[in-house]
Amino acid sequence: MIYLTTYSLEIQFIRCPADVREVDTITSVNTDDIAYHSGIVKDNVVRSHATFQQLTRDILWLNVTIHGQSVVYMAIRQIVYFVAVSSTTG
Repeated sequence: MIYLTTYSLEIQFIRCPADVREVDTITSVNTDDIAYHSGIVKDNVVRSHATFQQLTRDILWLNVTIHGQSVVYMAIRQIVYFVAVSSTTG
């Protein structure tokens, strides 16, 4: 490539260094790298979100189970108390 510049009213031709000509190649490589790494980041976000959802389901299940067991335990305690009071009063 040849670039045209003006300097003190005369036209000079300046040859581009090889590095400037390879900018398109470097840009395309960087674009590919960015696409590859953004895909990795997206996969990690999706995987961590799935883990978060599973953890949330497990905590909800544990909460419902403990609540259900506490309701059953409370009902049994009330029956035992009622039977104990009924047998002493007569």
